[in-house]
This record gives sequence, C-alpha cells and structure tokens, in this order.
Amino acid sequence: MNWIKLVKISTWFLLLILAHACTTKELSNFDSKSWKKDENGCLGSRKALVETVLARKQEILGYTEVEILRNFGKPDVNDLRRRQQKFYYYYVSGSDKCPNQENAKILKFRFNAIDKVQEILYE
Repeated sequence: MNWIKLVKISTWFLLLILAHACTTKELSNFDSKSWKKDENGCLGSRKALVETVLARKQEILGYTEVEILRNFGKPDVNDLRRRQQKFYYYYVSGSDKCPNQENAKILKFRFNAIDKVQEILYE
C-alpha cells in the first residue's frame, strides 16, 4: 500500500516539475504583436517599444532563446560565433531593407553557450 502511495506522489511531483519547466516568460506591458509586425524596423513601431525593453533589461537577462523568440519573434539577423555564442539582431530603425533608410539602430541579444541572454546592447 505504501509503495503505491509513493509512486502516486512521485508521479505528481514529476508532473509539477515538468509543467513548471515548460512555461516561458512573457514581458508584461509589451506589445509583442506590434514588434513582430515591424520587420526590419520599417514601420517605426519598434522605436516606441525599445525604451520598454531597455528599462526592463535586468528582467530580460537570463531569458532563454525560446523566450526571446516568443516575445520578439524571428530576429532580422542572427549570428553564430565561436564557443556556441549566438547573437540576435532586431532593427529598430534604418534597415537597408526599408524604403526610407536612416541611421540604423539595432537591438542585440547575445546568448551564451546554454542559450540564455547574457547581454543586451542598443546601438
């Protein structure tokens, strides 16, 4: 009888851990849809949203690659470097793919070898 009880408790505990591990973080008060629609920063929507991102930089550090993709969408450019470092570039404005080019502003996420955001740059 105790063996069955132990198996049930272990199963529930394992399910709880798996459910928690599968959740992804979402930035609250961030218009993810507008960010994703503004590919290469051509529409200008990202200009208004980038300040929110920079203000919450400490919260975003440590996000996984999946969490960044969920919140920001596919990057405009991705760059894989040595030692498994990866960079995602999101044009905020001025991409060469935009009809009205201006000085390019880029939000960069640098991922470490375990796919967590290690650094956020805005240039």
